[in-house]
Amino acid sequence: MKRSKQSHWRSQDWRPYANKKARSDYLLDIIPPIEKDAAILEVGCNCGRNLWWLQQSGYTSLAGIDINEAALNSGYFKLKADLQMGDIESQPLPYKDGQFDLVFTMAVLEHIYNDRILDEIVRVSKEYVLEIEDEDHETATHKIWDYSKEFQKRGLIQLWLDQRASAVFGGGFKARLFRKVEK
Repeated sequence: MKRSKQSHWRSQDWRPYANKKARSDYLLDIIPPIEKDAAILEVGCNCGRNLWWLQQSGYTSLAGIDINEAALNSGYFKLKADLQMGDIESQPLPYKDGQFDLVFTMAVLEHIYNDRILDEIVRVSKEYVLEIEDEDHETATHKIWDYSKEFQKRGLIQLWLDQRASAVFGGGFKARLFRKVEK
């Protein structure tokens, strides 16, 4: 019997993810110029490794959402963050419109086939969206998105593309920073 994607991610072992510090270092290197008290959301935060490194760097208003309850409740990282469990592929994000100065993803969107998550990310972002995703390797578990096109049609402009992500993550990883267009 084939498991659903939601079932797979709910039960995925979070421990290998916890030790990928180079990925968090890369995030800290490319984070946009925001204040340390800016509201930041990680969509697909797993056990909170990225949020913990942001916290260690002085960021104080952190939130994360993930489908994996065991990862969220692991307590591996001592986080002062609002962590919530949620199925980001099939449910709206449980946050207010424009609640976060920065919303980011890291190796998450490539596993989601429903573009509604992109609408939700834009909805809860006040200013910036940062995505660090594999853009080259489509498989049964990886969808390739044209992030530039997808976020631009949702009213964002791309500020930059960083191809150095592939050196940290491997393969076809790229990072893109988007900003909401002022109305």
